[in-house]
Amino acid sequence: MDQIVEFLPDDLNNDFAEDEEFQQTYTIIASRLEASNEQPMIVIDTPVVSQPQLSIPTPKFDGQYEHWPKFKAMFTDIMKRSNVSDAVKLHHLNNALIGSAAGILNASIISSNNFTSAWEILESRYENPRVIIDKHISGLLHMKPVSRESAKNLRDLIEKCKSHVDGLKHMGKPVDGTSNLIINHILVSCLDIETRKLWERTLKAGESPELNATLEFLRKQCEVLEHCLPETTSSKSRVPATRVYTTTIAPPTYDCPICNEHHPIFKCPTFLGLSTMAKRGKITQLKRCHNCFGIGHMANQCYSKATCRMCRKKHHTLLHTDEIPSSNPSNTSKPSTSAGKQSSLPAVALNVNSDSMTTVLLSTVLLLITDQYGREHQARALLDSGAQSNFISGRLAQLLRLPSQSVNIPLSGIGGSIGANVRHKVRATIRSRCSSYSTSVEFLILSKPSIDLPRESFNIHNWSIPNHCTLADPSFNTASCIDIILGAEYFYNLLEAGRISLGAGYPTLQATKFGWVVSGNATVSITSSPTICAVATHSSLKQTIDDHAQEFPVAANRFKDFYVDDFVSGDSTSEAAQLLQNQMEHLCKKGGFPIRKWASNEPAVLSDIEEKDLAASPFSSTSNEGALATLGLVWDPSSDTLRFKINIPDASGPITKTKVLSCIARIYDPLGIVDPVKATAKQFMQRIWSLTNEKSQPIGWHNELPALMQKEWEQFQSQLDQLRNLEIPRVAVGKASSNLQLHLFCDASEKGYAACCYIRSEDMAGTITMQLFVSKSKVTPLKSRHSIARLELCAAHLSSQLYERVKKAINLTAPTVFWTDSMTVLHWLRASPTTWKPFVANRVAQIQQITEGCSWRHIPGVDNPADLASRGCLSVDLLNSSLWWQGPKWIYQPEASWPNTSPSANADAASTEQRTSIAAYTTAEVTHNRIFTLYSSFSKLRRMIAYWIQFMNRCAKRHSYQGKGLTTDDLKAAERALCRWAQQDVFKAELKMLRRHNPSCLNSRPITPLSDDPNDVAALTPAHFLIGSPLHQVPDIDASNLPENRLSHWRHVQQLMARFWDRWHTEYLQQLQSRTKWLNRSANQITPGTLVIIKEDNVPSTRWPLARVTECHPGKDGTVRVVTLRTSKGVQVIRPIVKLCVLPNLDRDG
Repeated sequence: MDQIVEFLPDDLNNDFAEDEEFQQTYTIIASRLEASNEQPMIVIDTPVVSQPQLSIPTPKFDGQYEHWPKFKAMFTDIMKRSNVSDAVKLHHLNNALIGSAAGILNASIISSNNFTSAWEILESRYENPRVIIDKHISGLLHMKPVSRESAKNLRDLIEKCKSHVDGLKHMGKPVDGTSNLIINHILVSCLDIETRKLWERTLKAGESPELNATLEFLRKQCEVLEHCLPETTSSKSRVPATRVYTTTIAPPTYDCPICNEHHPIFKCPTFLGLSTMAKRGKITQLKRCHNCFGIGHMANQCYSKATCRMCRKKHHTLLHTDEIPSSNPSNTSKPSTSAGKQSSLPAVALNVNSDSMTTVLLSTVLLLITDQYGREHQARALLDSGAQSNFISGRLAQLLRLPSQSVNIPLSGIGGSIGANVRHKVRATIRSRCSSYSTSVEFLILSKPSIDLPRESFNIHNWSIPNHCTLADPSFNTASCIDIILGAEYFYNLLEAGRISLGAGYPTLQATKFGWVVSGNATVSITSSPTICAVATHSSLKQTIDDHAQEFPVAANRFKDFYVDDFVSGDSTSEAAQLLQNQMEHLCKKGGFPIRKWASNEPAVLSDIEEKDLAASPFSSTSNEGALATLGLVWDPSSDTLRFKINIPDASGPITKTKVLSCIARIYDPLGIVDPVKATAKQFMQRIWSLTNEKSQPIGWHNELPALMQKEWEQFQSQLDQLRNLEIPRVAVGKASSNLQLHLFCDASEKGYAACCYIRSEDMAGTITMQLFVSKSKVTPLKSRHSIARLELCAAHLSSQLYERVKKAINLTAPTVFWTDSMTVLHWLRASPTTWKPFVANRVAQIQQITEGCSWRHIPGVDNPADLASRGCLSVDLLNSSLWWQGPKWIYQPEASWPNTSPSANADAASTEQRTSIAAYTTAEVTHNRIFTLYSSFSKLRRMIAYWIQFMNRCAKRHSYQGKGLTTDDLKAAERALCRWAQQDVFKAELKMLRRHNPSCLNSRPITPLSDDPNDVAALTPAHFLIGSPLHQVPDIDASNLPENRLSHWRHVQQLMARFWDRWHTEYLQQLQSRTKWLNRSANQITPGTLVIIKEDNVPSTRWPLARVTECHPGKDGTVRVVTLRTSKGVQVIRPIVKLCVLPNLDRDG
């Protein structure tokens, strides 16, 4: 068409205006083309696939000095060869900087488009020959050693050494003489032992090795390893690496400090004869660890994983007393600590008992087993007198790396069941942890010798195990894997004199050389993980309540008052609370939940409950009798107050980051009652985080803090104990209170920002009370330094979020007042969010949405209680602060006496955040095909194109015409051509992607087998002639069945590609089947070794499932209808021949 348009005159519209003139022009051009016998080179129906242009990727620079010379040479050469402007060069340079080099070019350099200045900045920074040389030398000295024979690791070592040597040469420091020997020595010292031996054999006696010769040897060794030991990426065949730790340990000396005999303290007869309190006193006198009896540390610093077998506390079992509280979660109540209008209601709490079952315990022991290198590993073994052999798990055998021997021994089990034969055995030495017993045992290797024992974990807190009995398996009650089975060959030799019965319903203790084993029948209490217990209890309890809701309506309405397995609720009167308790108890019994641990602030509610079902105190002191632990706090039902229970860690020794964080984590305050103290701790931790050492790196977790900071922290920690004296009323609003209001205060400082919520109430007598309800504080971010005004806005935003949480937590509708001491924030909040810049606008919009209907007022800074939480304070100062606990004094006066300061109309600080309005208009001209610009009428354009089509048909003699007019076929062909050109304009991107994708589908089709080898499952494709290998494409999400209106532009293109693949894939397979079935009947005879395509649905693009026929299964009539195939992955499958397409064999079919 372009050639035809070139023949037309410039004033084409005027020539086409008159039909006679057009006919004349048409005749002249047609005769000229016929005389010249030239065929117009016009292609209409054949799509042209455009090839993507090649581009050279720019190198990257990560800020390391040793990489600068290479980057400089490559980047400057690319820029010299490319004819681009300085702005483009600067753009490529900025994108090439990564890592520590990113951000060196500031905004002013980039905006000025001064490439020369930017390059000079980089050269002045990194063009430092001495530093570059030092980096290369350091790289040579710190090359990573190769631990084992590996082609990949050797090549990495060669490339690392070569890069540093070349870097030194580039800096004018050639490697010769002594430096050659030094670098060669460093390189050889990094080799594994086997490669080092081979290298040593290449040297002659007295020969000085050369670096180049060593590198050449290593290259050849890499080639050898790549052929003999190819690297594998299969996760199944990868052997887990074993870390080897070598140290020198002096033999243990068990000189008892009590009787001076040769035995440890826990076996001392004198020590065992003392009472428990006397034992504690003796260990304290000896300054020994109460957990492991070791020297040089306390129990809270003990690294031993062993704990008391009775209570699981961090002390030795010999020091256990009944006064020590259990560290396991006690079945205590968890009353609600948040209070709305119903906060004065009596609280009721309960727990659910754990289940019990009878089980048989088998004899398990923990022993030590020696590996190939003489190191000992702890393993769990089962003593089985009914086993004729000894067994070891494949996991443990692989860990020990012991040499194995091949065997073929069949296994038989209970009832004569036959298992798989054992193929390997090993011999290992086992040793007792509790005595000097050791022996060499031959083990048969099984993948898993036994199931996990016991089947389920259970509690042993109420078991009376004698203190002098050292258990062979201290964790016998915890479900764990069995690594070893010791059979009858050693069973009776391991038994010793001594047997202790723990009583009815408990197992028996038997003395062995490994310690006392626990075995026999036992009634145990099954323990579950908190998550499983929570899910099971919640789902089962909900089903019980749904089944009996009509019988117990009061209890059914309080289902949401359950917290895991604890019930925390209340009611307005004692009678209603007692009814709730009675119904909840009977309702839970319906589902098999015996409930206990009841507690209430009204004794009348508990009058009908048996004493054994009441909650017990977790404290041992008489002053705290009746108090209950709940979520880190302590609730005293008698006074209905909350107190803090803080376990302050030992302050002895230097103060480190670890100790500070451990102490902060012990301050658990979910309501933010002591937020000023927590804010001080968090701000101190933030300061620690910014400390660096002499290398400008953050200090370590165990590094000692500066002296001034240690003194500051000691002062803070010493006052934490004062929080135990704090008593907070659980009730925030009295029974007779009315006229309730919520007051939220917010404030910010350079250290942090905070918000606190108070409930103001007034009773019938006019007495006004103000009670702290909840608070929240945050530290100021270190990286993003904001102005005080912005931090005040963050505090206001935090107060709105706190208000939203309070509304969701309590059912209280009351007037709400927000207080801030920032006039700027009030000015921002009284304007539309669109007035301000994004930081302010986003927060103002959220605040206005959450606090709609509430009022914002100004408060003087000295009267703002949130100031304490934003700056932080010590515990003593917080206890004495009436502003924090009761709020400002004027809040108890009528509202007319409250501060009433309005923000000024034009606040200077607020105007700095005002948004600058910029209007910009852009226009874009859509490029169309030149054909559509010739006429403004579609019918006339169609007629003109039809004339040209007729003209070309006449010239090519593709159609016979009678007369000179246009035919219907010419008009339809013209309309199709116009539609095609329009689609090429509008769907340019889609067509481009389809043109790239469709040839790959066509070129991926299998044509014929590559070889007659029955093990070769590969076929010749057109791609082999183009690129030398088959095409592969990454599978994408199948969007072929999704509606087009739900697809994005990209997914729509993917859908078109998928539809083309489905149609092409199906039609090609049908073509193969029809050819083999009808055209050449003999080719349909499938024989072993035939290469076929398996017909499968939902095959990804360019994927053709190929397989070789390994076996044919003829029917009774001798016709083969089913065959066995081996796929490319080596999997054997059976398919009917109707699901197979035989690839033509050119050698066989001709």
